[in-house]
Amino acid sequence: MESNQQNNRDHLDKYNSSFGIGQVTGGEVNAKNIVGTLIYQNHTDSNTQHTSQLMKRRKFLTLASVSALITGGVLIEPMERRSEKMRNAKGSRLDLVLKDQNPTSLRELISHFHKANTPDLMQRYVMGFTPIVIAASAEDPDSRYSRLKEAKTLCDEMYINADVNRHRIKAVPACLSAHLIPFMEEYDLMYAGDLIVEAMGFPQREIQEMVSQNLTSTLIKDEYSWNHFWVPDKVIDSMAFHLSRRYSNPTLCPSANLIIQFIKYYQISLYSRNLSQSLAKTRKRQNELIEKIFKEIKEAKNEYSWFCIQWLDALQEVGKYAQKSSKGIRYKALPPQTSELILGWRNCYQKNDWNTTIASGIINSVLLLKLTKDLIHGRGNTDWYQQEYGTQEANLTIEKLEESFQQLSFHTSIFTEALKRTEGSTQSTLQEIARNTAGKEKYSIEWHNTLSLVPFRDHINPLEPPVKASDTELDYLWHLVSGTASLTGGLLGLIISISEEYWNKIASRTPREIEKHARPTPNELEGKISVIFDSRQ
Repeated sequence: MESNQQNNRDHLDKYNSSFGIGQVTGGEVNAKNIVGTLIYQNHTDSNTQHTSQLMKRRKFLTLASVSALITGGVLIEPMERRSEKMRNAKGSRLDLVLKDQNPTSLRELISHFHKANTPDLMQRYVMGFTPIVIAASAEDPDSRYSRLKEAKTLCDEMYINADVNRHRIKAVPACLSAHLIPFMEEYDLMYAGDLIVEAMGFPQREIQEMVSQNLTSTLIKDEYSWNHFWVPDKVIDSMAFHLSRRYSNPTLCPSANLIIQFIKYYQISLYSRNLSQSLAKTRKRQNELIEKIFKEIKEAKNEYSWFCIQWLDALQEVGKYAQKSSKGIRYKALPPQTSELILGWRNCYQKNDWNTTIASGIINSVLLLKLTKDLIHGRGNTDWYQQEYGTQEANLTIEKLEESFQQLSFHTSIFTEALKRTEGSTQSTLQEIARNTAGKEKYSIEWHNTLSLVPFRDHINPLEPPVKASDTELDYLWHLVSGTASLTGGLLGLIISISEEYWNKIASRTPREIEKHARPTPNELEGKISVIFDSRQ
């Protein structure tokens, strides 16, 4: 200890003598010693600062070198490969958009939607408005609001001259609203909500069915929609009111079940998100509205109350299965909207526990067929007829439903499951359909080719807003490099580690097949680094 103190004194004396200050003796403290000590400390601090600045410069130069090495010699080629493939993929999508079957004109989109056959219509519930959605995703609220206003004006005009399927035209503004909602958050969302609420009050039940089907199809279309889809409270309230109307008019029960499917999926989606404190309150409030609807369904007591109860039970069952998936991709475990599901049942049967949902979806069609026949044959209440829905429309509904059962030819086991869940006189209708159609396949080419693509969401490119400049690839790469705390593990390991983390990040914005072929392998990285080092020697 004394030896250390003496060494310190000797070191201080050296600095004192260089400034003309006397030698320090034991215990002697005077002004000269204090001044000498201060000068020594300042000189040491200056030395330390200089060393620190040198270290910072070296670290900066090292990071700059690593950055240049990674971007200039290691990742440029893979990045160019990815960019080229992304450009080609974008070009292919644009080509599809420009073709007649997927026109960019809003009037053409509405016209194709109006005239589509049933299988094609199911596809359009998922991607029929894609050209408008792509444009709207990059626009501001004013532009999105204007697009919806334009659609409303066009539909009001086209509705007057339509002779068949007029309800499709009437439903378009609300259906388009459903597809734009994931990209809305201001007054454009309020207007979209108004259009959906208006559609829920229209007299034709098919409109409520179509709007609910488009809402469900959009919600479970891709990860972005799953995490960014919000409906105003008034939409949930309007759905609750429509559900209450089924007591006086049981022909509304099938559309009620389509609404229930959307509400249940929406609830699952809300609790699959990481939300801010304010949006967590929104979720809690909307969940209370949803739970109130479910409570009313479970407590209902009338002739057809079992119908909505068994459907809600089926959805809760499949929802439990979906909960096993990670939050962001739970939508992939949920069956598509009911009509798409039963039309493409061959792809979906026993997939992810969907067989029960398929059976319940069949009951949906069977009940509608039974109630419509009751109307035609005078067994139903004439008050069930809605405005602009008379005998002609009822016969058309029967024709479509009977044709679909013939074409689809459900497996006997599906009918057996459906019978377990059916009550009352609906059972006899279901048994008759099963006897006449089960296992008697009568597919036409038109139906088979289209329905083999169900679920349609598996065959489209996910949509999301354009990447912002602050989130570009080079910005992220520099963030990785400059954020490196140490250079342990050697330069080679550092470069490979940063490169792999970079590719993991951009993979979320790259289609799987493109990312698979563009991502450099560790061997490719090592080879490129070796070439660079060899050329510098």
